[in-house]
Amino acid sequence: MRKDEITLVTAFFDIGRGDLDNESLRRTTGRYMDDFSRWARLKNKLIVYTESKFAKEILEIRARHGLSEKTEVVSLDHVFEVEPAMFQRMCQVEQKGSFRAFRYYENAYSNTAKYDYVMLMKYWVLQDACKHDNEKGNGVAWIDFGYDHGGVSYPNPEEFSFLWDYPFSDKIQLFCLNDPNQISGADSLQLSYDCMIGGLIYVPVDLAGKFWALMRDNMQALLSLDCIDDDQQLLLMAYKRQPDWFEIHLSDWFLPLKEYGGGHLTVRENGMGEGKKNHARKMADRILKAVGVRVSDQKDFARRSYRRAKKYYPE
Repeated sequence: MRKDEITLVTAFFDIGRGDLDNESLRRTTGRYMDDFSRWARLKNKLIVYTESKFAKEILEIRARHGLSEKTEVVSLDHVFEVEPAMFQRMCQVEQKGSFRAFRYYENAYSNTAKYDYVMLMKYWVLQDACKHDNEKGNGVAWIDFGYDHGGVSYPNPEEFSFLWDYPFSDKIQLFCLNDPNQISGADSLQLSYDCMIGGLIYVPVDLAGKFWALMRDNMQALLSLDCIDDDQQLLLMAYKRQPDWFEIHLSDWFLPLKEYGGGHLTVRENGMGEGKKNHARKMADRILKAVGVRVSDQKDFARRSYRRAKKYYPE
């Protein structure tokens, strides 16, 4: 293996998403494995953190693509014991009615402690992989286990059979839907505005530990406000706190893999951008309803909230 080859890192922990009543959010273990099997053709070394009961299936998927020797599975059966005090505090915040009332999506999945905690663990996993992998190159890249959600953007899974590589700089590479310098962190926390893309992130090995410490500190900061959120918010906070650590690339949900090293990948027509537009429409409708409910009691707050929302979700 070349010294500068990018090592891919991912993780899968079953947090009960397959049992959700909300069909749009429901994802079974089988679906996650199917999604993983598409991009598991990537010829990079891959380190997977997961519960021991999934290790065999994950290894078999990589073996089908002839990549057993480039796959390492790290069993982690007690992920919620990595930061137990933090997780307990997150669970307490989840139950606060005031927190949910503050958020425009009162029932958003990012309002749940288990989900937000596992999203935070991405960054613990990255730094842990760097400590234990003696063959890593200059950088590692996080890739979501369910990347591309079964073909949202890339219709031809066989095209993932390549060694992903790109001459990134020595900074953390973040991919964003919008310029984070133009986004208010407070607005993002309340309105759940999509800006940062957490599905693919490149991290130089020597920054992985510092990156984890920063992301952990960001969650602690949210908890001090009686709030929690997923890693999109934490990434925005990280960039605003340490902008010199990062290099920003404007892209769309799954396009970074193609734009930075995977130019041969076929993109589904209209496969990108529509999700962002639909989210904006739904959010605008949600804000309009919120204004109608609150205007009788809190007219000024409703007007201010509406103006901020329209900045991100214009009609």
